[in-house]
Amino acid sequence: SEELHSETTQFIENARRVQTDLETLDLAIDRLQDVLVRLQQVSVESSNDILSTAERKLYINETKMLKDEMISIANQSDSYGNSLFGGISGNIQPFEISGNGKVKFVGSAMAKQISVSNGLSVIQNFSGADIFQNADGPNGKFSVFELVDDLINSLSVDLSSTSTTNLLNT
Repeated sequence: SEELHSETTQFIENARRVQTDLETLDLAIDRLQDVLVRLQQVSVESSNDILSTAERKLYINETKMLKDEMISIANQSDSYGNSLFGGISGNIQPFEISGNGKVKFVGSAMAKQISVSNGLSVIQNFSGADIFQNADGPNGKFSVFELVDDLINSLSVDLSSTSTTNLLNT
């Protein structure tokens, strides 16, 4: 029947879209992984107590650029203009930066799903809250953006103070 043909055509189109969306998500996760690896390298390299103030500033600037890259990834859209990490919210940019540099998630905690056959739906995107704001750590959940801010703050500590100079050296 015409209705069944139309429904099947729509399911096929939905499946193609999901494949494209998941490929885009995969590339975004790869980019995020590269940023996180570099952040870890910066953390290790900058834990040297004999760094000059100028060297520390270079690490701070690089870390800020890496944070900007993470925000760019977190706010990335698919080929249809929908956010990869906004969940069902429809927000083009699910992450906002406040005046003090703190990152806030304004997307939805629920991922979008799309039907690919009768009774079968698949996830089309992710919630940025799960990926960026609720990462699992040894002391519970944490925000990767706050972790980067902590690294920046630790690099900003005056070397002559009694405070730690690198919070991520472990």
